[in-house]
Amino acid sequence: MRFLNTVWTLSRISLHIVRCFGMMLGQFIRHGRHWSLNDAGKQAIQQWMSRLCVILGVEVEVEGEVSEKTVLMVCNHISWLDIIVLSSHYPYSFLSKAEIKHWPIVGLLAASSGTLFIKRHSLSGLKHAVADVGRRLKQGRSVCLFPEGTTTAQGVQPFKSGLFVTAAQAGVAVQPVAIEYLQEDAAYVDDDHFLSHLLKQAGKHTIHVRLRFLPPIQADGDRRNIAQQAQAVIAETLATNKDVAAVA
Repeated sequence: MRFLNTVWTLSRISLHIVRCFGMMLGQFIRHGRHWSLNDAGKQAIQQWMSRLCVILGVEVEVEGEVSEKTVLMVCNHISWLDIIVLSSHYPYSFLSKAEIKHWPIVGLLAASSGTLFIKRHSLSGLKHAVADVGRRLKQGRSVCLFPEGTTTAQGVQPFKSGLFVTAAQAGVAVQPVAIEYLQEDAAYVDDDHFLSHLLKQAGKHTIHVRLRFLPPIQADGDRRNIAQQAQAVIAETLATNKDVAAVA
């Protein structure tokens, strides 16, 4: 039964990707290479990601409010599913590791939909990312990044503070977001391969995710201090959710 469910889900994903490429081509013809930054493009991406959540059986529980203003969104990072889940709720620009650019299909989709990329472990890569993120924020488009710099299955790693400077430079707040999967094997970490992880997730009937949008933090202080505040409030939120679940 699980095998049949996997085959059915992958078939639907394939068809959805074909339709998505058609949508992207249409948007590109009508609006040019920056189609993903206009209202029609953002709505199209959000609808596409919402449909992908349905196909994958992802059920999203949302708490809190997304800031109506432009913000630098920061989130703990568990899986490649994070971007799909967050995009289905609001069409952010994302900052992802440069390696994703070379992933089959996923890389092309990411690049075509306005994702920004960073070369990790590189000072020049950080400088380029700061410039790109700052430019996008000043254009009035919220940017979401994962300051841990990697995915983690348990807890929240210390946030790298380098990119937090973009919030102060653009005059926007930092909004922390806590993301939590009810299934532990949803984590994409260590030596996991994308295809094998996709096959594992595609065989499930339902993937439960909880998103909690936390109050924005004003970026008017030291970037390291702001990064620590954001990391601490996300870690505290996740710990509280686990304590409540244990009592229940």
